[in-house]
Amino acid sequence: MSRPRKKNVGIYLLAAILVALVGLSYLQTKSKVIEKSIDHEYGRRSIKIADETISVYLAESEEEKRLGLSIFEELEADRGMLFEYDQPGKPAFWMKDMSFDIDMVWIRNDIIVGITPNVSRYSQSARYIPEQEIDTVLEVNAGYCKRNKIEVGDSVE
Repeated sequence: MSRPRKKNVGIYLLAAILVALVGLSYLQTKSKVIEKSIDHEYGRRSIKIADETISVYLAESEEEKRLGLSIFEELEADRGMLFEYDQPGKPAFWMKDMSFDIDMVWIRNDIIVGITPNVSRYSQSARYIPEQEIDTVLEVNAGYCKRNKIEVGDSVE
């Protein structure tokens, strides 16, 4: 009858620790790459509404429009995402995989025609559709419109 070797247990434990450290390092590096790629992948622009300047990410491709703000854990107070469309319509928006609540600002011909405030991140299956045709949608943090007195009829520059 042979006894288990203590050296083998130590080697296996050391190997498990090394694998865990390499995996953790990989995930941290991947996270940093994703964070850096956001600015690279999304175009940016500043817009002005009611004396407030908002730095927006531009959702230009179909994939960017599908993902929207769901790639962010949070959004800085003066930031948003702009969705522009070639033709006026009634696009449907949803909150799939969102980490925070938002206001949706419906825009047509650079005029705000509607606001859907405080859309909950927990309304994952609901669809949000403007009441009239629009050509642009702005998403900002929930409560942004109320805090900054942004209203229907305001122009967007």
